[in-house]
Amino acid sequence: MNYIRQGQESVVGILKENGYSTIAIHPYQKTFYSRNMAYNKLGFNKFVTEESFVDVTRPRAYIYIRFR
Repeated sequence: MNYIRQGQESVVGILKENGYSTIAIHPYQKTFYSRNMAYNKLGFNKFVTEESFVDVTRPRAYIYIRFR
């Protein structure tokens, strides 16, 4: 967040300009490292964090995600 204080050019912006929907997924707290603000300024349409996950396993301190 120290480096991203306003809208930032990124691949995300290029994808959005070409009709793609952009989603960032990070299985940790949304406010850690101010990710909630930084990802928004990078232009993501949606930011999914650990608060959004259901039925997760935490073998240690982190969420373990299994894709099918």
